[in-house]
Amino acid sequence: MPKHKKQRAKQAVLRRQSYVIEVVEGLEDIVQKELGEKIPSAKVVFVSSGELTITYDGPPQELELLRTVLSIYEALDFPVPRPKALLGHEHFTRLIDAIRRSISRWRMRPQNWHLAAAGSQTSVMQRVIEAVSEALQLPHDDNEGDLMLRVRPNKLSDQPIWQVLIRLTPRPLATRPWRVANMPGALNASVAAAMQYLVKARADDRFLNIACGSGTILIERLLTQPAEVALGVDIDRDALDSALSNIVEAGVHIDGLIQADACDLPFPGASFTSVMADLPFGQLVGNHKDNLALYPAVLDEVARITESGANFVIVTHEVKLMEQCLATNQWWRRKQEIKINLTGIHPRIYVLQRA
Repeated sequence: MPKHKKQRAKQAVLRRQSYVIEVVEGLEDIVQKELGEKIPSAKVVFVSSGELTITYDGPPQELELLRTVLSIYEALDFPVPRPKALLGHEHFTRLIDAIRRSISRWRMRPQNWHLAAAGSQTSVMQRVIEAVSEALQLPHDDNEGDLMLRVRPNKLSDQPIWQVLIRLTPRPLATRPWRVANMPGALNASVAAAMQYLVKARADDRFLNIACGSGTILIERLLTQPAEVALGVDIDRDALDSALSNIVEAGVHIDGLIQADACDLPFPGASFTSVMADLPFGQLVGNHKDNLALYPAVLDEVARITESGANFVIVTHEVKLMEQCLATNQWWRRKQEIKINLTGIHPRIYVLQRA
């Protein structure tokens, strides 16, 4: 496309209502797939690591249906060379009006707010914080807030444009309302939701979530598609109690939560068509020495209880160990592998198929 046409296209994007979708790095393609299925009128105009920019003219609440995302922000563009100009009457009035419209859709009144910006401690940003706090009559929290604003230059514009992002919800979408019981090392719910897009979930699946922990993968599977059979297994009784609390809150149907060793499962051969697991990373949960025995044993045991062609989706940070196990295991064929970034650690999602 000629340069002048690209510039016109960019300016057209800037004139439409745009949103920024924050995602787990590595899951951008899956988020686009979910967006296309659920909100086909939304148009993806820019993709970068951990982020999508879209234009969408429908109700903002529809975007909150997305389950594979971390957070969604309304994007406001201000044609100013420096953030100090945001304090001008016209721009500041527009900003405050947009914030008020956004929080008017919430079921709760925000108790505080937070500004995320490079140089947030500078005198200019401190003036912005003071002005917004006064206009909204809302205290600023230096660490987090119900209302989240981000200020940054616009990546799409060749001109000096500063962008203010207003989070649509009082907490990240990945913070699920059904999570009433939490556990250390619990999988990010948006990752669990993304795992469901890697294999086709069917209503006639016999689904098993091993090492189910507090139930994140199991719940996200059943919110995607009910299954003929849905079971969770964990060796830890406390984990199963937490999973039950979350499952009840989520309102999904399961056939049971079973306390059992993932290396010695109480099921006959070929019982399941689909299995998922968040295997211990050896950090917050488990340790590397135990994983050396656990991982190969789990691969063999899941092969025993699944039928030919069954899927096994695993998320793990023990990448070298997983590679060694797959190199010598005769039962599993690797279909896909995705590297993701979870707050500084880089686990991978493996999609395996039973031979």
